Amino acid sequence: MMFFTPTMRLKSTYSEFTECPECHAGVHFGRLVFGREFGCPHCGKEIRISPRYTRNLELISCILGLLIPYLLGAKSWFLLLWWVPCALAVLFVLAWTGMPFLPPKLERAVLEPPSVLGLGPK
Repeated sequence: MMFFTPTMRLKSTYSEFTECPECHAGVHFGRLVFGREFGCPHCGKEIRISPRYTRNLELISCILGLLIPYLLGAKSWFLLLWWVPCALAVLFVLAWTGMPFLPPKLERAVLEPPSVLGLGPK
Protein backbone atom coordinates (compact mmCIF):
# COMPACT_ATOMS: atom_id res chain seq x y z
CA MET A 1 0.00 0.00 0.00
CA MET A 2 1.35 3.41 -0.97
CA PHE A 3 0.69 6.47 1.16
CA PHE A 4 0.81 10.04 -0.05
CA THR A 5 3.71 12.01 1.35
CA PRO A 6 4.21 15.79 1.02
CA THR A 7 7.27 15.25 -1.17
CA MET A 8 5.30 13.30 -3.77
CA ARG A 9 3.89 15.29 -6.65
CA LEU A 10 0.50 14.57 -8.07
CA LYS A 11 0.37 14.04 -11.80
CA SER A 12 -1.39 17.02 -13.31
CA THR A 13 -3.34 17.28 -16.52
CA TYR A 14 -1.72 20.56 -17.50
CA SER A 15 1.77 21.95 -17.72
CA GLU A 16 3.09 24.28 -15.03
CA PHE A 17 5.47 25.76 -17.57
CA THR A 18 5.31 27.99 -20.59
CA GLU A 19 8.01 28.10 -23.25
CA CYS A 20 10.77 30.69 -23.56
CA PRO A 21 10.88 32.03 -27.14
CA GLU A 22 14.69 32.22 -27.07
CA CYS A 23 15.93 28.90 -25.67
CA HIS A 24 12.62 26.95 -25.80
CA ALA A 25 13.02 25.87 -22.16
CA GLY A 26 10.09 25.73 -19.78
CA VAL A 27 9.54 28.78 -17.57
CA HIS A 28 7.57 28.00 -14.41
CA PHE A 29 4.41 30.06 -13.84
CA GLY A 30 5.79 31.29 -10.52
CA ARG A 31 8.60 33.12 -12.34
CA LEU A 32 6.34 35.05 -14.72
CA VAL A 33 6.05 38.80 -14.19
CA PHE A 34 3.06 40.74 -15.49
CA GLY A 35 3.58 44.25 -16.85
CA ARG A 36 7.35 44.33 -17.40
CA GLU A 37 10.26 42.46 -18.90
CA PHE A 38 12.07 39.77 -16.96
CA GLY A 39 15.02 37.49 -17.55
CA CYS A 40 14.58 33.86 -18.59
CA PRO A 41 15.82 31.67 -15.72
CA HIS A 42 17.63 29.41 -18.20
CA CYS A 43 19.23 31.63 -20.85
CA GLY A 44 19.00 35.06 -19.18
CA LYS A 45 17.49 36.80 -22.25
CA GLU A 46 14.86 39.47 -21.66
CA ILE A 47 11.34 38.15 -22.29
CA ARG A 48 7.83 39.32 -21.44
CA ILE A 49 4.25 38.12 -21.40
CA SER A 50 2.53 38.96 -24.66
CA PRO A 51 0.70 42.33 -24.51
CA ARG A 52 -2.22 40.70 -26.34
CA TYR A 53 -2.62 38.15 -23.51
CA THR A 54 -2.48 40.90 -20.88
CA ARG A 55 -4.93 43.11 -22.79
CA ASN A 56 -7.42 40.25 -23.24
CA LEU A 57 -7.15 39.37 -19.54
CA GLU A 58 -7.86 42.99 -18.58
CA LEU A 59 -10.79 43.25 -21.01
CA ILE A 60 -12.40 40.07 -19.70
CA SER A 61 -11.96 41.20 -16.10
CA CYS A 62 -13.52 44.62 -16.85
CA ILE A 63 -16.54 43.03 -18.51
CA LEU A 64 -17.02 40.46 -15.75
CA GLY A 65 -16.37 43.14 -13.11
CA LEU A 66 -19.32 45.09 -14.47
CA LEU A 67 -21.52 42.06 -15.13
CA ILE A 68 -21.19 40.38 -11.71
CA PRO A 69 -22.52 43.31 -9.62
CA TYR A 70 -25.29 43.87 -12.18
CA LEU A 71 -26.40 40.25 -11.94
CA LEU A 72 -26.30 40.49 -8.14
CA GLY A 73 -28.77 43.39 -8.32
CA ALA A 74 -26.62 46.51 -8.11
CA LYS A 75 -28.21 49.44 -9.92
CA SER A 76 -27.11 52.98 -10.92
CA TRP A 77 -24.15 54.32 -8.95
CA PHE A 78 -23.80 51.16 -6.80
CA LEU A 79 -22.92 49.36 -10.01
CA LEU A 80 -20.14 51.83 -10.73
CA LEU A 81 -19.00 51.72 -7.10
CA TRP A 82 -18.56 47.93 -7.17
CA TRP A 83 -17.20 47.71 -10.71
CA VAL A 84 -13.51 48.35 -9.90
CA PRO A 85 -13.23 46.01 -6.86
CA CYS A 86 -14.99 43.22 -8.73
CA ALA A 87 -12.82 43.75 -11.82
CA LEU A 88 -9.64 43.58 -9.72
CA ALA A 89 -10.83 40.41 -7.97
CA VAL A 90 -11.69 38.78 -11.30
CA LEU A 91 -8.30 39.84 -12.72
CA PHE A 92 -6.51 38.24 -9.76
CA VAL A 93 -8.47 35.01 -10.11
CA LEU A 94 -7.95 34.84 -13.87
CA ALA A 95 -4.25 35.70 -13.68
CA TRP A 96 -3.24 33.18 -11.04
CA THR A 97 -5.76 30.37 -10.95
CA GLY A 98 -6.70 30.44 -14.63
CA MET A 99 -3.12 30.51 -15.91
CA PRO A 100 -2.70 26.70 -16.11
CA PHE A 101 -5.79 26.44 -18.29
CA LEU A 102 -5.00 29.43 -20.53
CA PRO A 103 -1.19 29.69 -20.36
CA PRO A 104 0.36 32.99 -21.44
CA LYS A 105 2.49 33.26 -24.54
CA LEU A 106 5.97 34.63 -23.95
CA GLU A 107 7.77 36.81 -26.47
CA ARG A 108 11.10 38.56 -26.79
CA ALA A 109 11.22 41.87 -24.94
CA VAL A 110 13.55 43.50 -27.48
CA LEU A 111 11.82 43.48 -30.82
CA GLU A 112 14.00 43.93 -33.88
CA PRO A 113 12.55 46.49 -36.32
CA PRO A 114 11.97 45.14 -39.81
CA SER A 115 14.21 46.30 -42.63
CA VAL A 116 12.64 49.03 -44.76
CA LEU A 117 13.80 47.49 -48.03
CA GLY A 118 13.46 43.90 -46.93
CA LEU A 119 17.24 43.52 -46.74
CA GLY A 120 19.15 42.12 -43.82
CA PRO A 121 18.30 39.48 -41.21
CA LYS A 122 14.72 38.67 -40.37
